[in-house]
Amino acid sequence: MKTANEQNHALTSGCCWSFITPSIDSYEQQKKVRVVGSQARRNPVQSNWARAIGFSENATSDLSRTQKWHIYYKIRIESALNQDFSAKEKSVSFFPGHTIPGPGGSNCHEVYRGSLMFEQFLNLNRFKATAGTLNPPCTAAPSYQFWPWPQIKQPELFFVDMKTIGQESLDKPNHLNIDQHLLDLKAACQQLLNENAFAQVLSTIRQAWDRSEKETNYDIEALAAAQRIFNSYKERINNDNLLPVLFELEALTSYATYHQDSAIFATGVFSSNWVEAALRPLGSIKATEFCVRERLLDEVINLTSKRFAPIVVNEFGSVSDGNHRLTSCWIWNLLKFTSDCQWSLEDEHFQQKVTRFIDEFADELGPISTHEVLGHLAFFLSNPESRSRLNNQVRRLTERHGFIFEVPVVLLPEYSSSTVIKDLYDDGRATVRVAPSIYQAMSAKRSLVLPPRASYHFTDSALLPWFSVLTSATNTHKISEQINSTRT
Repeated sequence: MKTANEQNHALTSGCCWSFITPSIDSYEQQKKVRVVGSQARRNPVQSNWARAIGFSENATSDLSRTQKWHIYYKIRIESALNQDFSAKEKSVSFFPGHTIPGPGGSNCHEVYRGSLMFEQFLNLNRFKATAGTLNPPCTAAPSYQFWPWPQIKQPELFFVDMKTIGQESLDKPNHLNIDQHLLDLKAACQQLLNENAFAQVLSTIRQAWDRSEKETNYDIEALAAAQRIFNSYKERINNDNLLPVLFELEALTSYATYHQDSAIFATGVFSSNWVEAALRPLGSIKATEFCVRERLLDEVINLTSKRFAPIVVNEFGSVSDGNHRLTSCWIWNLLKFTSDCQWSLEDEHFQQKVTRFIDEFADELGPISTHEVLGHLAFFLSNPESRSRLNNQVRRLTERHGFIFEVPVVLLPEYSSSTVIKDLYDDGRATVRVAPSIYQAMSAKRSLVLPPRASYHFTDSALLPWFSVLTSATNTHKISEQINSTRT
């Protein structure tokens, strides 16, 4: 029998999406992390801490926009106007939340970084900064010595050299005078407001996050809505609260801009954070990091037995957290496509179908996912234990379930996130920010990849709903027909 936290919640977006709330204990044991605030949340008095509140169907409708304004956005603007920086419980924060694990590993203290975007901006400026560059230092990524795919060339990949980037940051003092920086930022925004250049005002705020000079092209409707909100509060805005209000409006405008093509199907407060879950095509998401083999096999098995946390993506369409989940979906699709074969590296029919699949979906997979899917699958099929698990736990379900075309995602913009170099942070040596430009560089050059556990977005310290991504077998023939049509 399911516990209260495991009851299904129906979310619809043309089809039925259901989710469960993961158990804290099992989640922490599986991920080897600690969920922030987990000790307090185990208190029976707070038994409803993790249920979804206000999750809404058809989240892009006008009604839902109104609901989102009253449930979340209006409260944040009011807090910014009042400079209410102490109300931790009142101000629901964007995922992954206002509190994050501190440096020093999984048993370290927790750090309140702020709920409002202006608070988080101030906290971020305490980090060591890495140089923003679209040409980060790289080293050749190791290739698989075992590559039993004679018709498929192993992709050549390059690691972003996070060790060198981190050391360069440690060697350089942070010369930013935050007080003077805020004065200059406020003066620049005030001048642009006097010139009625609201888009440039928000772009100036946006540039302050990563000290870039790039203009932001905001969605027209989102920009107009932000300006209307600003004008409606004009009489309450003063020299003291100008920046807090502008940081909130810029975040909301950017969020809407980056989500304008997403199919949002659920929105609301989940585990004390504001979460919007959207559907994106599997092939539109770019992998960014190598997988850990043991974890990857578990993810493939979990597709059939458990649920699936949304993949966390950034504004570049790349993975911030969830590379194992992304890769497991591609492995599922490949195994389903080859389900009429023996899953054997020596089977000629299997080899032919693998080659056809990779050829057809080379662009959607990209070199990183191709490398990871085939490299790890080769090991799984050559190892008796893992091959047995796939045959016993996955094969029979490929007949009952369809291909995975879309996956749930949660947006975490890189420009305003507190991404750090993981090993330096976990060891407590330093808090070094990973420059957003590194992810921008990886999105532009598809052969760039991060080593496993290179960066940390703090996303594993906050819970997300777990969704079922396997559908019925009604779409069984779609990929087969697509591939076969290109061969005729």
